Amino acid sequence: MFNKKSTWIIFVLIGVFCTVGAYKIFPKAFPILNISLDMSRSDALEKASNLTKEFNFGPDEAFQVATFGVDQKAQNYIELDAGGASEFIEIVVDKHYYEAYTWDVRQYKPGEVNEVWITFTSKGDVYGFHEMLSEDVFIESLNEKKAMRLAESSAKNHWNVDLKNYEIVEKSQDIKPSKRVDHTFVYKRSDISIGDEGEYRLKLVVSGNKLSQVKHFIKIPETFERKYEEMRSFNNTIAMIANYGLLIFYILGGIVGGLFLLNRQKWLLWKTAIYWAAFIGLLSMLSGLNFLPLSWLGYDTAVSTQNFMMQNIVYSVINFIIDFILILLSFVAAESLTRRAFPNHVKFWSLWKNNNAASYEVIGRTLGGYLLIGLDLIFVVVFYMIMANYFGWWVPSGPLFHPDMIATPFPWLSAIGMS
Repeated sequence: MFNKKSTWIIFVLIGVFCTVGAYKIFPKAFPILNISLDMSRSDALEKASNLTKEFNFGPDEAFQVATFGVDQKAQNYIELDAGGASEFIEIVVDKHYYEAYTWDVRQYKPGEVNEVWITFTSKGDVYGFHEMLSEDVFIESLNEKKAMRLAESSAKNHWNVDLKNYEIVEKSQDIKPSKRVDHTFVYKRSDISIGDEGEYRLKLVVSGNKLSQVKHFIKIPETFERKYEEMRSFNNTIAMIANYGLLIFYILGGIVGGLFLLNRQKWLLWKTAIYWAAFIGLLSMLSGLNFLPLSWLGYDTAVSTQNFMMQNIVYSVINFIIDFILILLSFVAAESLTRRAFPNHVKFWSLWKNNNAASYEVIGRTLGGYLLIGLDLIFVVVFYMIMANYFGWWVPSGPLFHPDMIATPFPWLSAIGMS
């Protein structure tokens, strides 16, 4: 059948039709956020540096790292329990009631507790900050009334906070070991709310006599958090069952069992598989190391930078060894079993050797594989569209780009490595 020209013409037309169809209905299956990203990473780092100098935040000669991300908990609540993806898009993109997508810049110094996080909106406006001070640092403290007045005036004059529609709902104070008093004030927005119990809130913290935190957040009901944890627990159970199935059928049955039987019959092909497993494992390890610049977001300043780097490198090497072994055994078992089942087919490791690549058999299989991409795409898109629209499945919304990829030294490397 595949030797006929008419079959290939129909196959090509179906592949093109499915690809175009998947592109057209993609937005109906996956909600897309059209975020206006007017601030670049370099802009965020520069503006954060200027703010720390202006307000004397954080340590001197600080290191910087930045990330662009989403408040995942807020998105989960809104999309699952407070209006769905359309409501989330309206809140974040259309009305800007809450900036779920933000730049977060961390300025820190190894060996020092004092550090500062500064938050910017995607358009470049400052949206909050948090200066972390050691509990042993003493600052002359204010009483509650003066601290509240300082917090409100500083937030209004320097941090783009409009308290017109906010009302105070919580007050607390914390006496540190140094006898410094930190005051916390939480406000609720009174003119709008989210769902039945969700609230837009603002947190202001005064440490001693200086404003140390301005944070916009969404108060998520405890009932939703419990319900979400139950849902995640069910999903984790399914994932665990799938992992056990992978272990039993694929690793023990396919790889271990297959290798045992083939080894007795001397059908194993090792040499080429070792080269490719090492190459792919190495590429995967380099892909992980490519994200080292972003790993400083979670760096504990109590640990030396040398130890932190060494930990990351050791983890990468361990992952390389695990990937190499699993890929090697998979390649050996798969190719050896294929040779046993289809001895007349072209060897996989010989597809591009000599004149094999120019043969109709190899060209046809290669072209057929690419044409199947359209069928795969249309299947996935239609499946999600049906499940989301008729069976109530949750498909999280999101943008079509991720600026954090640009923070890596080689943005292309991780994409190729994962593939």
